[in-house]
Amino acid sequence: MISHEHLKPRVWRKSDGPLCFVSHQWTDVDHPDPFGEQLDVLKDTLTHLQDLFTSPDHNESYAHPPPVSLADHSRLWIWLDYWSVPQSRERATERLKAIMSIPEFAFNASFLLVLCPPVAHRVTGATCDFAAWEGRGWCRLERMAFIMPRYTVASPPALYIVHGCGKFERGTNISFFLPSQSVFNGLFTVEADRGHLTGVVQTIFERGCSALRKQGDMAAWRRTLSMK
Repeated sequence: MISHEHLKPRVWRKSDGPLCFVSHQWTDVDHPDPFGEQLDVLKDTLTHLQDLFTSPDHNESYAHPPPVSLADHSRLWIWLDYWSVPQSRERATERLKAIMSIPEFAFNASFLLVLCPPVAHRVTGATCDFAAWEGRGWCRLERMAFIMPRYTVASPPALYIVHGCGKFERGTNISFFLPSQSVFNGLFTVEADRGHLTGVVQTIFERGCSALRKQGDMAAWRRTLSMK
């Protein structure tokens, strides 16, 4: 994976094409994917998007049409933390602004892709898979930012979970609102991040509650208020 500073990403606008928001966990302290294992799976997945959206392994309890049409696959943009957020200490102010913008990108994304092939963490040796992803504070933040404005009691929005090349799952993750699933109860490599995310979570709640009320989904609106 190439960092924000080296990639020099362009600004994305809705008119440019659909956006895929990629959520993943880092497999080293200073680099998200030192051996390119996650990147290989991501590239394979993006090459087979139609398979991702129509996999027979999906949970069909909730019917969801493909979030991106076949004609728009070639116009898809990708948000991923390492290349969408400044990484250097010299750009700390820009980094904070980018972090605060996460809810905006997640809100406008066409779908959330959870990139979680089983990879051993380079330092701890722990397996970084979907179960580990669910416990990470940053991953919980990204999940909440995507789900909140789309949440309904009857049919939660889908997450496209990638366990490996050609190994897809569409999950609904209806337990995200439980206290045990809180962003602040998640694991953080840098403990100070827990406190820094308060403002971002507040923005997610305000944006989500406002969207649900405008949609007239009062059941979901009440639940998000009680969750707040």
